[in-house]
Amino acid sequence: MSEHPRSGKLRATRALTDIEVTAMSESATANPLTDDAQATPNENRLAARILMVIAVILVLAVVIVAIFGLPALGLIGLAATAVIFVALISIMLGN
Repeated sequence: MSEHPRSGKLRATRALTDIEVTAMSESATANPLTDDAQATPNENRLAARILMVIAVILVLAVVIVAIFGLPALGLIGLAATAVIFVALISIMLGN
């Protein structure tokens, strides 16, 4: 135990072990985007599919707004509201 210089309160101090230092240095060099030990190839494929669907929906929305103008943006928002409403009801029912 050592005394904190300003408050006079005692605080616990300990030295890092070699294992902790090694773990800290390895985690600092790891790439969190590609070195996920828990992600399986199936999960990565599912994530890629989800991102592709979102990208396609966004591109489709931009094209529709470019063709039909801003009123189309309101219709897209109305459709998205209905989709979210159904998703929330599904979550509430436990499905």
